[in-house]
Amino acid sequence: MISGAATGRAHAKGESEGDPRTAAPAPSGADLAGLGGDSLRAVVEAFTQSVSRGETDPRTLDELDRLCRGLDGDHALAARPLALALVRRRLDAARTRGTLPDLSAFEGLPLGQEAWRELREEYGARADDALRARLRDAIPAWTEPLRLALAVGADGGPGLAEAMDRLASALLHPERRDCRHAVQVLTDLNHVAFTRRVLRLLIVDFTERKLDRLRELANSPQGDWLWSHLDDAPLTVRLAAAAARWSGPPDHLRGAQLFDRLTELLPGNRVDNVKTLKLLWRLVWRNTPPDRAEQPWVARTCTPRLIVEAGLGRRVMGWVRSPDRCDTELVEFARVMRSDGQLGAGDRDTADLLVTAQDLVDGRLALSKASVGRVRELNRKVLPLQEVLRQGVDERLGRALAGANPRDVREAHGLQILVIAGPHLLRAYRAHLLDGRECERMERELPDKPHELAAYYHIWRPRRRHGVTPEWREVAAELLDHALAPVLARLDDHRLGQVATVLEREGQDVQEWTAWRHRVAQKEG
Repeated sequence: MISGAATGRAHAKGESEGDPRTAAPAPSGADLAGLGGDSLRAVVEAFTQSVSRGETDPRTLDELDRLCRGLDGDHALAARPLALALVRRRLDAARTRGTLPDLSAFEGLPLGQEAWRELREEYGARADDALRARLRDAIPAWTEPLRLALAVGADGGPGLAEAMDRLASALLHPERRDCRHAVQVLTDLNHVAFTRRVLRLLIVDFTERKLDRLRELANSPQGDWLWSHLDDAPLTVRLAAAAARWSGPPDHLRGAQLFDRLTELLPGNRVDNVKTLKLLWRLVWRNTPPDRAEQPWVARTCTPRLIVEAGLGRRVMGWVRSPDRCDTELVEFARVMRSDGQLGAGDRDTADLLVTAQDLVDGRLALSKASVGRVRELNRKVLPLQEVLRQGVDERLGRALAGANPRDVREAHGLQILVIAGPHLLRAYRAHLLDGRECERMERELPDKPHELAAYYHIWRPRRRHGVTPEWREVAAELLDHALAPVLARLDDHRLGQVATVLEREGQDVQEWTAWRHRVAQKEG
């Protein structure tokens, strides 16, 4: 039987102790195929002891090595002690020669995780010490010590840590020869995990200067190596290398185009945190603001809130100061920008004026002495406004004043805005009040609202005092004739008396009101 032959060979060992030339030959895979249980363990133990005591000749060691590599299943598990004895025998031989072992040569042996852990603990420190000693030499001399240190898994050793730090530092100085040497060592090692760790060190204690150095590395002769390892690099390194490459030939990307291209490298293809936004901003615009035409795109892409959180609001306020159109998007951007503590007073006041005007139109902000006073104060502070922005603010204020209850306009001193208003405000104010539906509402409702009717008359009555513009006099006269005069036809004597009483109580000129009514009646007559 095969099992008997293998067992006999194992026992023959005892007859040849002390004489390696007569040691039992190694069994073959066929010899072990029929063994199991105690018989298999006995054969493995016999050869393990023989190897451990140094009683096995080199040829037999090689045969046993090949045998172990060819086993699988239960036979591989049973052979683990023999495989470990073979490894230790070869490692001890390396120790006597004063050389470092390369554990990668033993991959394929059925050692098991625990055996590998023991070997790395035992030999890793030696390899790391040897590496650390060689770090006093020039970088090109580090390749083999690094290879061996990595092979024995000296991951936590100070030598490997120092080597990685120095290689990363060399990469960040592409103008020096050491950078080329570092790339060569990493290329020769061809160790993906080690290269990945070195690349991660490039962003430790990260500064804007390091970011500039990464771009310099990408533009250096070693840039192709960096580009070929981008999949193993941190996002910061990938973005810096991509920015350097895409801003050069043949792409020559700049500004928003470069920013947009870089976002393709981001998770979800979008900027969603302050750190990434600051990084991209530095890569694309450094310390300068985007071109005015790009700023709306930047705000939409990055969101106003993220821009404020990144402290970059002042870089895109040109959009608010000088918009192409004054739309809802601009207003909402200005609303967020108001919270940016880094804005200058002028920019914050400009944003506040636009938002306040919009809030008055929408009813978010009530028309009051405080809100009107705020508008007048902001108007003084931000003069002069760019034409499109001036028009947008004035149109909103005009609609707000026209749509408010006239008693609120009067009590809030809104008239102080109207009598000196520019053409855009007056045009919006007039258009709202002369709209057919608004005129119908006034004819229908005002006869039963003497206080509101009196307030409209108070606002629109003729004024000749200094500071009242001819434009306002013209608009007010038109509104009296075309918005308020038609209401008179619906007033009986009782209601006319109510209006006169309100005017008298408020200290208004009742005679002026009466004279105006008579003129209207004469025209209609």
